[in-house]
Amino acid sequence: MRWSFRRAAPPSSQRGENLSQRENDELMETSRCPDCGGFLRKGPEGGVSINIACIGCGSEFNFSPLLTQRNSTKGDPNHTRLWEVFGIKLKQEDSS
Repeated sequence: MRWSFRRAAPPSSQRGENLSQRENDELMETSRCPDCGGFLRKGPEGGVSINIACIGCGSEFNFSPLLTQRNSTKGDPNHTRLWEVFGIKLKQEDSS
């Protein structure tokens, strides 16, 4: 028997990073955003991957059953892209 004492990968946060196995499993089981728990909206798809975005926080993901990658940096949504690609309009905080 072989024992593995590797630590679990830390949660992802930067654009282009792969989600950790825990985050990917949670996403598949709950169909909710791993960042805020919000509902996800389906966008463009190709091959075995689907672009999805959270309607709560604006996080974007390139989802496939084996590997999911971030399309946006956590906490820094692209409001124009969310509207044009997914039809999501987030509430923008007032900077005054």
